Amino acid sequence: MEDEMKKKTPNGRLIKPNMDLTFALRRIEVVEKTPPISLLMKRWPALFSNEQICLEFKRIVGKDLQQEFYSALDTPHYPSFGNFQSEEGQRGRTSMDPTEKRTVALRGLPYLLGDNPTEFFKSSFDGDESFGQIDVGILLVNPEGVSPPTADLHPASLKIVLEGEVVVDKLKTLPDAVCLLFGLTYGLHLNYPKKIQNTLQFIQQSQFVGATLDRAMRVDIPSECRSVVGVQYD
Repeated sequence: MEDEMKKKTPNGRLIKPNMDLTFALRRIEVVEKTPPISLLMKRWPALFSNEQICLEFKRIVGKDLQQEFYSALDTPHYPSFGNFQSEEGQRGRTSMDPTEKRTVALRGLPYLLGDNPTEFFKSSFDGDESFGQIDVGILLVNPEGVSPPTADLHPASLKIVLEGEVVVDKLKTLPDAVCLLFGLTYGLHLNYPKKIQNTLQFIQQSQFVGATLDRAMRVDIPSECRSVVGVQYD
């Protein structure tokens, strides 16, 4: 499976059965041993592919990550979300496509919910490698010279950073990036980033997974599997 992930275009049909088969062992490793992200990327490179982030979420929660995430984001039945959408005005609701609406919501909701997204959504330029000190965040990458308003709504690409490591890159939209980060919090047994914790909790509770994060990540693993996982971390 590791060799398959080194290919330019890995074969998902070969990777999925192996990831399904090793799920229980992987959960012990991730949940009980809590290895650093850099080591997980070496041991489980497939776990950081877009497809497997979604599939790992489904293995844990039993729901479709993208369907549930976007459904929650598109349903303004909470008062604060409704107020935010009303502030867009009639023109915003009719002229924006769904991706733009979701982007505006994700940029605006943190302020309404008391979060500080300025240290979470970080602007970056092509070739900029100064993300080593970022514990968790999303980089909005643009060529130098792009004006901030355009860069915020339509970045050239996006990257997800965890523990100073770019774990996912070449993403096209902010909603996709936040959705995959949401999935990674489950797959890697992470707490929500404090900088945007209220926003992610709001999305989770707004027509999303009913279980809490901790409860959803508990997996009933056969005792015989536990003896097989003999991984040691320095």
